[in-house]
Amino acid sequence: MPLNLDIDQLRAFSTVAQTRSFTKTGSMLNRSQSTISLQIKRLETALNRQLFDRSGRKIRLTDEGARFLPEAERIVDMHDRAVELLSSPSVSGRVRLGCTEEFAATHLANVLGSFQYTHPDVHIEIGVDTSKSLRDRFSERDYDVVLAKVEENERNGDTIWCEDIIWVVTDGPSANDILRRDPIPLLASPVPCLIRYAMTTKLDQIGKRWQIVGTSEVNVGLQAAVSAGFGITALPRSAIRPSMRPIAPEWGLPPLPRSEVRLFENLEDGNDAARCMSDHIRKRVLPSGVYI
Repeated sequence: MPLNLDIDQLRAFSTVAQTRSFTKTGSMLNRSQSTISLQIKRLETALNRQLFDRSGRKIRLTDEGARFLPEAERIVDMHDRAVELLSSPSVSGRVRLGCTEEFAATHLANVLGSFQYTHPDVHIEIGVDTSKSLRDRFSERDYDVVLAKVEENERNGDTIWCEDIIWVVTDGPSANDILRRDPIPLLASPVPCLIRYAMTTKLDQIGKRWQIVGTSEVNVGLQAAVSAGFGITALPRSAIRPSMRPIAPEWGLPPLPRSEVRLFENLEDGNDAARCMSDHIRKRVLPSGVYI
């Protein structure tokens, strides 16, 4: 008799694999830590395989767990698409979607792929830009739905995704020499940029001198300049590349506010396709940055 896998257990497994935490997974899936732990144990019992190694301080996938993960994620995704296909309203029309570079790099392909599957008659136009430009163009009705970063303590929009902002330097041999420079050599996006503003404001507050030594409107330019050893910058955690490393606290750089991406939509425009897109994003992207 074939084994029937429980979808909730698979969802718990795939989420723990991303968060490496039963507690965080429970919070994200509205379950207790003990419930998540029990689901994982039952899945392991059903498969007669150990999926996680719990012997160290951090949870990690076993070799068999790593092999099983892509298939589990595929099953969960197919399940959710099938449910959404039948539960989502049938709509057509156009959606003009604007988003930040970080969202585009991390989530856009998944969001568009799953949305197109359930809403094949919706035409999507995509723009990737700075948060200020996105917000300005949204105010001018150039976009129907916008995903943009917001300033610290701002309350407008619906929170979709929160992420740590990390000071980074090259992972090469010149890192310590760069960090000893005075003034600090900063790489940043041109004004206006929320991360640039956070970096310079926080440095000013603790009396550290800084100098902009290079600019790029996109993260790929900042990533290249940091990796090459031109200076330091701050990036969302998802944008850190293997050629760079987080700057340790002992170097005295100030902590930075988290990057918070929020969704903005015009509820009075009568665009049902845009409403479906907004609801789809809310369902599929968790505040921790995990796509489900």
